[in-house]
Amino acid sequence: MYKLLWSGLLLFLGLIASSAQAVLINAQLTGDGRAGNPDLLQVDVLIDVTGNVAEWDITVDTTNHPDIKLDEFYFNLRDPFNGNSSPWTFETNPPAGSNSGNANFYFTDFDPADWLIDSPADPVGGGTFTPNFLFEYSGSNVNNLTSLSFTMVSNIGDFVADDFLMAPSSVSTDNDLGSGQLGAHLQSLAVNDATCPDGSCSDSGFALGVYSDGGGPQQIPEPSVLALFGTGLLGLGLIGRRRKRLA
Repeated sequence: MYKLLWSGLLLFLGLIASSAQAVLINAQLTGDGRAGNPDLLQVDVLIDVTGNVAEWDITVDTTNHPDIKLDEFYFNLRDPFNGNSSPWTFETNPPAGSNSGNANFYFTDFDPADWLIDSPADPVGGGTFTPNFLFEYSGSNVNNLTSLSFTMVSNIGDFVADDFLMAPSSVSTDNDLGSGQLGAHLQSLAVNDATCPDGSCSDSGFALGVYSDGGGPQQIPEPSVLALFGTGLLGLGLIGRRRKRLA
């Protein structure tokens, strides 16, 4: 009986040790706070993190501007090397099975597909500031482009919540714009909203925001571990049944 209990305990500990830690991070970007730029801009960001993989979903949620399009999206992360190296090396869409060479991060699974990445880079307008990563849509027709999703993989270890929550903010030299850990440049905005009823508003603007903890961490067992655990339980059941027959 003690052997059975010990075997069950070992299986349980193996299940916990082999599970991946899941973290949810979100952000709500708002703007534009500058005079002469449309207000009531909103962009929602959800990041689903498991281990070294972060799944990003960015959605423009601004009904006041029916023709709005997402032109650029940018974000910062906490420096994993504390300034002792160049952390923001990256590769896009590496071949299957590739470890992305010497890059610290790689990006893949873009939807829509035609996005370019630069690091570091200067967003369009809004003064001068330099985020860690900037995505720019490269297609010829970006009308009503209101969403972006992609996968980010770290080659330098698993992500943790503080990689996002403790990221620095990019500060614009345009004091009226402010700062944020992430942001979006939006185009095709209505030029006659409540801010500029005479139609004198700019047709572009920025939405800025900060990360927040969306829940977690929680333990998510890997499928292979669940299969192993189930096999172990089945084996324990068969052993117990055999002992009953022999008794």
